[in-house]
Amino acid sequence: MLLNRDEIRQHKSFDLLTEAILQRDQPRTTDLFFGMVARDGRSVGEALSVVTAAEAPFVQVPSHINVRDGQITLINNDHTILGLRAATYLMPFLPENYRLLPLLQSVWYIPAGLDIWNQLLGKYPGRYATMKGIVVPPPSYGPVVWNDEQEPIREAGTIDDRLHQHMIATVSGDSRRSYGLFLGLAEDEEIRPMLSDQLQYLGLIDLQDTVIGRKARNTGHKAIRARAITDLADFVGWERSHGVYYMGVPDMAIGPLYYSLYDAVCVRMASEFPDSGIGLKQTNQTPLSPAEVEDMVRQLTEADADAVWDLLTAHLKKGKSIRSLGDTIQLGAA
Repeated sequence: MLLNRDEIRQHKSFDLLTEAILQRDQPRTTDLFFGMVARDGRSVGEALSVVTAAEAPFVQVPSHINVRDGQITLINNDHTILGLRAATYLMPFLPENYRLLPLLQSVWYIPAGLDIWNQLLGKYPGRYATMKGIVVPPPSYGPVVWNDEQEPIREAGTIDDRLHQHMIATVSGDSRRSYGLFLGLAEDEEIRPMLSDQLQYLGLIDLQDTVIGRKARNTGHKAIRARAITDLADFVGWERSHGVYYMGVPDMAIGPLYYSLYDAVCVRMASEFPDSGIGLKQTNQTPLSPAEVEDMVRQLTEADADAVWDLLTAHLKKGKSIRSLGDTIQLGAA
């Protein structure tokens, strides 16, 4: 079973961390986290379980767009979860005595990343207010909790049915139901790999056609956040990762939600392949040749979107490996 926030709160450092975070006391927050590992002998995973549960209610937003003076304004995603995920990946590459440094830097940032919505309105102190040169006195109410905690929703049906209900709740923007269904699914160890794949899929398909001339947009944050949720859950342990889920899962359904690019891909696949491309993973096994890789990288960086889509379609029809195409796209992006 998953530990809920009240159960994680029983840890002696939980209330102390919450107090330090709400007071925006970065040194104390970092020292409390360090103390759990270095002085109390707790695992890094357990320390992350506690600190993420402590901060989770205060790093939410109600939407990723606002309107000020008639202009669309972009509201950032919470970045604290991204820092914690990156830190766990960096740790193995550092000498043992310095292994905690990435995590300590990420934990240091947490008190500066609360209530981004009000920070950008100049109503709450923190990193974004400081970056804009706004001096904001601490408000009496503290950071707003924009998304309330939810109980797990355990619906009847097959695993596929339940996963589909979670998908529909997410793409329709029902963050409360999406989060509750996620918690209900995550309780079952057998379902977790499929739930992890689905969450990353939902992040990847939430992307508009262009960022040119747009302020209301998704720039890939949803995909990165989905990966951060599942990677941190794997690192901390799914049973102890309630704070990770609360930080990230509701936000997967927070608008604006864009599926126009993925919709266009689906139309292309349905028109070009008899089975809409469902069998390509099994049938396409031939890697791109070095010359084909070079040509594709060139087109990715120089050609227009239609030319690149035509190239990808042609390669898929010729039996080229999806993994090879994906690797080449990564090279082009890099």
